[in-house]
Amino acid sequence: MDERGSDGWYLLAGVLVAAFVAALGGAALADGWQSQARAVADCESETFGACLGQALLGGPLLLVGVSVAAAAVWLAQRVMGTAHPEWGTVLGTAATTGALLLWEAGHPRWVPPPSDLAALLAGVGVAIGVTVVAVPLPRLLRAALAVALAVPFAVYPNLSRETRRADLADRLDRAGLPLLVSRAEGFAVKTAWANPGRRFVVVTVGRKTDPRTDGTSRDRDVTIRVVPVPADFAPPARCGPTVAELRVPDRAPTPPLDPSCRPVGPDHWTRTEADVEVHLLRRGDALVLVQPDWNASDGDAATVAGSLTEVAPRRLADLAVD
Repeated sequence: MDERGSDGWYLLAGVLVAAFVAALGGAALADGWQSQARAVADCESETFGACLGQALLGGPLLLVGVSVAAAAVWLAQRVMGTAHPEWGTVLGTAATTGALLLWEAGHPRWVPPPSDLAALLAGVGVAIGVTVVAVPLPRLLRAALAVALAVPFAVYPNLSRETRRADLADRLDRAGLPLLVSRAEGFAVKTAWANPGRRFVVVTVGRKTDPRTDGTSRDRDVTIRVVPVPADFAPPARCGPTVAELRVPDRAPTPPLDPSCRPVGPDHWTRTEADVEVHLLRRGDALVLVQPDWNASDGDAATVAGSLTEVAPRRLADLAVD
């Protein structure tokens, strides 16, 4: 075998060994990510923030794992005599990360990939990265291939945003409740959430503030909650669940809150909860609760309650997902 053929076999062997090491690392990282996700999902916090601490701990541990896997890929290239192992590791990591981003873009929330898929993405990604660096190529072609590895990073935000919008629009539609936003000037949708199984929708609208006139730079947020009208709804004596009961439905407030309310207009009442005025409105078979958040006033809630308009699921999803 001539020297050129021998070099080709050495190069192929180097690429395959680096890809194999990367595949093992990818599978191990995915398995650790899955275990951490299960632990957080199964966590029953007995003290405030216990599960949050466990979730925050998982991030650094995964970053350490990624660093160890990248170091192992670099070492494999060094042992095999592959040219420029540091750049092969950088481009291989970039190719793997880009492929993972494209996979995650099809999911509304970040989820750990299956171990076999993670192994495939890592192995192929590192093989591509090492090949681009180590194979003799024209300089322009090598640069073009390196730039192409950045394409997933550029398209991921738009793809992910569209997936999250479609998922939110589907959940809003399946909730089967009126989707309400404010027509009042200055108020814009910030977030929206729906639980079709338990049938509730939560929309937060906010108004930008001017520190020169409002004395604060924080947005003035108002929350709109929509639930089915309770069977015993009979205002003003029985006006349905309070905001506290809707936030934590499995825990009854202590002491029990006054369920009564005061009439304001047709199908419109108010009730004082935790020193703020909550507006209750009936829209067909739905009960709407409008509550000022931390930095908003009772006047902000009254403005929103008096300017509600119904929108389609897709429209609300477009407004809520930036």
